[in-house]
Amino acid sequence: MKRFTLFALAAVWIAAFEACHTNNAGAADSAADDTSKITGDTAKNNSMPASNDTDAVFARKATIGGLAEIAMAKMALTKSGDTGIKNIADMIAVDHARTSGELENLLKTKSLPMPTALDAPNRQTADSLDKLSVSAFDKAYLKIMIDDHKKNLKLMQDEAQNGKDADLKTFADKTAAIVQTQLDSIVKMQQRMH
Repeated sequence: MKRFTLFALAAVWIAAFEACHTNNAGAADSAADDTSKITGDTAKNNSMPASNDTDAVFARKATIGGLAEIAMAKMALTKSGDTGIKNIADMIAVDHARTSGELENLLKTKSLPMPTALDAPNRQTADSLDKLSVSAFDKAYLKIMIDDHKKNLKLMQDEAQNGKDADLKTFADKTAAIVQTQLDSIVKMQQRMH
């Protein structure tokens, strides 16, 4: 049941970024529950690109990172009892719905594959988070989000500086600013809770 919940949460994210075209607080919550996009063969959907192309590797990591953050944000929206954490989770869900939609459109124009399911490490992290009590959830969620956002910020900055494709570099540079804003908010929330 918990695994289904994670899949359902990720499906909501996918539907949200397809439906999202404005940045309002409820946009991510209005998505339909469509699990058909994430129940495929994980090895096939998330395999590394055949070439060692840095842009394709970036696109894969950025897509899976967005899937993971959206799935965990949706979990926080239902599991957390803290209004501040729910606000951060909603911000993450909405921002990632928008940026993931932009990335999906870019990848279509470049004929690059877009993963549609969480990879094993992110699935395990989400499963572990889902098993926590409400009191333990908030602290663990914030720690995971800080770690993920630091990793994703570096990913965006590296692509913006070292990528080959001009469009992906522009996307990464613009998205790095969004990830930095999210990271700053998460760090402030974590400090408030200590």
